[in-house]
Amino acid sequence: MTNSSVNSQSASTVPVNLLNRSADLSGFKFESTAELEAIDGLLGQERALEAIRFGTQIEKPGFNLFVIGQPDARMRQTVESLLRKAA
Repeated sequence: MTNSSVNSQSASTVPVNLLNRSADLSGFKFESTAELEAIDGLLGQERALEAIRFGTQIEKPGFNLFVIGQPDARMRQTVESLLRKAA
């Protein structure tokens, strides 16, 4: 698609009621997430955790784990925790 064809298309509007989705929070027993205890590990990432555990069992000189993720995903803390347990 060229720039001229993109510019020639009209923009469509999205109704305001579709820009926000409400959630029922009455089932939560806390006021703030600051009240919650930290979870050790990567919630919902069992495959990634298993791969890290597998990598910690490889005893070859120069073997490295390469782990990437969103900055707020606590990847470094999780990997360090698993490495401490494996040591």
